[in-house]
Amino acid sequence: MRILPFFLFSLFHVAFGQAISREAELEVNDSAYHSIEVANMLFGAEGNAAVPKSFSMRMYCPVSPITATGGLGWSAAIGKAMSIQVGIERKWNREQTEKYAFSPYFLFDMLPKSSPVSCKLQKDWMRQTQDLLTKVGIVRLADYREKAADCHRQPSMELLNGVDRFRIRAMTRLFTSDQINAQQSIGQKQFVMKRSLGRKHPVVLCMLAGEAFEKLKTDQWVPRASAQELRTVVVTGYDDQKQAFEITHPAGKNWGRGGFAWLRYADLAYAKYAFEITMEDGLVPAQKSVAQAPARQQTLTGNSTSKHAAMRGSLQLNVVNEQGAYVPVILNLHADGYYETGRGYDVQSQFRLVGSATASSFLYVVGVDPEGGAQLHYPYQKKTDAGVTEHSSPLLAEAGSEVVIPEPVLHYEANGRQTRREQVFIKEQAGTDWLLAIYSATRRDREIESLVEKLKGHSADFPLRLQQVFGEYLAPKSLINFDKEHMKFVAGALPERFVVPIILKLEGH
Repeated sequence: MRILPFFLFSLFHVAFGQAISREAELEVNDSAYHSIEVANMLFGAEGNAAVPKSFSMRMYCPVSPITATGGLGWSAAIGKAMSIQVGIERKWNREQTEKYAFSPYFLFDMLPKSSPVSCKLQKDWMRQTQDLLTKVGIVRLADYREKAADCHRQPSMELLNGVDRFRIRAMTRLFTSDQINAQQSIGQKQFVMKRSLGRKHPVVLCMLAGEAFEKLKTDQWVPRASAQELRTVVVTGYDDQKQAFEITHPAGKNWGRGGFAWLRYADLAYAKYAFEITMEDGLVPAQKSVAQAPARQQTLTGNSTSKHAAMRGSLQLNVVNEQGAYVPVILNLHADGYYETGRGYDVQSQFRLVGSATASSFLYVVGVDPEGGAQLHYPYQKKTDAGVTEHSSPLLAEAGSEVVIPEPVLHYEANGRQTRREQVFIKEQAGTDWLLAIYSATRRDREIESLVEKLKGHSADFPLRLQQVFGEYLAPKSLINFDKEHMKFVAGALPERFVVPIILKLEGH
């Protein structure tokens, strides 16, 4: 587990806990931010047209006041964003929104500090937050007896196992923080934050602002020439008429106007880091009895109550015709469980592959050429113009998300519009190419890495090697309904351990 804020505490006590000093502010760490996986932002060819002119989730946002800056502000913002997501799913009213809100203190108390006498979060605060939320989760304010932050207190194992915990499926970043073209950068930030909000995911935004930002009493923030530090807010909506995003501060209703203010699109240059959180479907319920064990030997008990709905997935193989149009390839389902084309294709034929899946599913796509060259096609890995290596997330957060292979070249206009330039892959050799898509309810990074290694140098025995790696994890065929002419399937409520493969055999001459 790691963490990266810049939060130092002055160690003076008040009746209700400790006060946090300015030295406890979050630390800028671009390399850690870029190590976080990028959210998938492909959503059909007409994604721009699907975005409404305004949107807001403020009715699901808790606004009870607290004093929160720096690391505590970050932790409180995470809790606020997760509260909004659960409130939307469960259709909470205003009273329920406040009553069942997540604790702003729990995550802060869990995060490691930079030294035994410091309240500053460690340099890797982003990754540590991600690890904690994935493995441990967060608790409701009503279930956490501590009502103030404490730099040197960690929740006991007994407490962790004695209350309901809500975990996340993924924490992904939304944009690159150091794009060379400033206007394109603002356009990208505008597009991806709107896309995240459109799928009802509030955005946790770290922005550069002066100390006056914490005391804002107007309905719009105006940047000022002053010393700037990272400040964390939650983006809850936007309004194209105002040309601004709606933001809320962890301090609650004592900030801005009733807890909210507007951040103009034109001021997105001050937006440094942005995160989207995808919640797990269920919770880890409280345990009635918790065995006591020595420190560092205790482990969290309990399993998520999440029940997975029917899983769906599809792939579409398109060939580029003489006019440059994408034409769906006719396929047949072979008796051995893989799809094959109705005919062979000439060397230099051009193709594109488009995949989709059930919301909150994980998708991996692997290819093997006739000489046994194995490659992971998705999640994407690439270098940006600024030299930053990006890793995309295998998580498809919404049902309409697409995986396009090869990855399209994305461009963002200053007005927040995304344009895509499609790419193609070329059949370079005669013989058999294999393409495999793995659909899973859980991450399968290690298994996929092992599969790619085992496939290298082999092509003819592809199905056998898939069986060797995944074996007992392959969902029984009796539980899956594969379409006979299109690469798609529907499966019942599968146990989490199962994965569903779609296999394509592509012959060429």
